[in-house]
Amino acid sequence: MTHDLAKRNENAVASPYANPWLEAEAEVGSDLGKILKFVDGVYKVGEDEVEIGTKFVAQIHQVMRGWVKFENGKPTEKILGKLADGFKMPKREELSDVDESLWEDNRDPWSEQWYLPLISESDELHTFVTASDGGASAVGALCGAYGRSDRTCLPIVALKGGSYMSKKYHKKIHYPEFFVAGWNNPLKDQMDDEMPF
Repeated sequence: MTHDLAKRNENAVASPYANPWLEAEAEVGSDLGKILKFVDGVYKVGEDEVEIGTKFVAQIHQVMRGWVKFENGKPTEKILGKLADGFKMPKREELSDVDESLWEDNRDPWSEQWYLPLISESDELHTFVTASDGGASAVGALCGAYGRSDRTCLPIVALKGGSYMSKKYHKKIHYPEFFVAGWNNPLKDQMDDEMPF
């Protein structure tokens, strides 16, 4: 399985761009595959539900995190990088729009996001995208499991989920989990592969 798609848009990790031609290339070339989200206890690709227990090979060496700025519900700026490259997120106060009184609907326009590429059993690229604390914890736990391994293989994960009653919000809070069901796909064969970020 190879997904050598990012070399054409390797400059897509941060915007705004100083070069409009590279920006256009990044916008056209950006392909995250199918976006997988976890909403109210259900994994979804678009409107289609993905069953609990569905397995993927987690491309954990390609995990990215960073900040995405939204205006009128659409992303307008991205500051993203790979953990494997040593990317360190800037602090929120180092970004623009620090004056909370100017935020639309009192909502911070900058959102901390994680991107976890996943390969399905049918060899399709999916990307789990999350901005929630629970989602970040799930990706973080998977990073921890990988970090404690010998890092020569990639984890096979099964989609799971849990919930708890929030005293603060007085409702059930759902969170995703990636259960490590095994290890597969020798990483040495994929080290030159790039994910489309």
